[in-house]
Amino acid sequence: MLRALLALVAIVLLSLPAFAGGAADADAGVARMGANDARTAIDLFTRAIQSRDLSQERLALTYHRRGMAFYMDGEAGRAILDYTIALWHEDLPKDFRPRTLNNRGLAFEAISDYETAVRDYSLSIRLNPSYAEPYANRGNLHRKFNRHGEAVSDYDMALRSGHPHPKFVFAWQGLSFEALGKRQEAADVFRRALSIDPGFELAKLHLAKLDHVQTLNGIVGRRKQAQGIGGPLIIVGRPGNQSRTPGASTNLGATPWVPPPSKVPSILSTEQPIEAQAPGVGLRPAVEEAAHTRPAVISPPESEVPVVEPPPPVAPTHLSAADGEGGSDVEYLIQLGSFNTRQLAQTGWTKASHAAKELLTGLNHTIEAVQLPNIGKVFRLYAGALPDRQSALSLCRTLRDKGSACIVVRR
Repeated sequence: MLRALLALVAIVLLSLPAFAGGAADADAGVARMGANDARTAIDLFTRAIQSRDLSQERLALTYHRRGMAFYMDGEAGRAILDYTIALWHEDLPKDFRPRTLNNRGLAFEAISDYETAVRDYSLSIRLNPSYAEPYANRGNLHRKFNRHGEAVSDYDMALRSGHPHPKFVFAWQGLSFEALGKRQEAADVFRRALSIDPGFELAKLHLAKLDHVQTLNGIVGRRKQAQGIGGPLIIVGRPGNQSRTPGASTNLGATPWVPPPSKVPSILSTEQPIEAQAPGVGLRPAVEEAAHTRPAVISPPESEVPVVEPPPPVAPTHLSAADGEGGSDVEYLIQLGSFNTRQLAQTGWTKASHAAKELLTGLNHTIEAVQLPNIGKVFRLYAGALPDRQSALSLCRTLRDKGSACIVVRR
């Protein structure tokens, strides 16, 4: 009897880890992400979400963290979806919203949706004007599109707000000053970057170029003065490809950079910070605010107009049943339209994939023939499967914002 009781206790103790629950999986996911094991972290976060035993706040934070893991793993589209779910969730802590918006901006930037990225950085700044990272990220996009005046201002705000990597911000600001023709200011900030890290190659390279140009200007100026022609000329550009414009010589000396005083962090986070730029998907006000800027949807030829069928949608019948792995026996598909022919349905998938490639990557598509009363045979286009209802709803909202038809179907 005693042996049987001991054996029963041993079995129970051995089985405990398997039933640790969603909170334990969420904590394990944070640990794996800190170890740069993004793929395992994604699996753990997914299992935690599907366990349905997380508090609402913990659920929102887990979507936020799974978005970070997707971004680390190179899946920016999936990161956007998870950040959007987190932001739509009323229980996401207030201090996490600016960071999540910033992270979503980085994810939009990764899929070359620069306008939406700038919008998210601006929303992040609006929620927390002392948050440094979105200033620097928005400045980088301004610099990318030659808006160097705006870039310089954003970099300045990032430095004033205590950016965690000031040497990079100084170097980026120097590049914008160079593009504006402000050589002295550019040299000043490059020297400040080098006062933080004397081995910083980007700053060393550009400062050496500026010093070389100044030396050439001095030589040319002395020759012109000796010939009585006038003041020195500034030589702009690399040796061998110089353009000359009248100007005055400049002093490139600069005082070392003094970091701003430490302050209480503006963002409260329980996870280990991701190095340099972290990821960040959609807050409802962001979507509504930008509604007037969405591209117009061009009507297709009449032969390609999708069939309008009455609700509710019928779930596909020949798809394989869910096997219950990952903590749920329910999966969700998205329906991208109904068409008169199978060929038009396939064309619909091609167009949808082209319009939202990053969002649909990794999803399988299925074409289902359905007989409808008073309409006849139609061909429904499905994509999936998605692990939970919120992911499916978020993907549909994003696709509709891009002009595609989309509804959620459960199986």
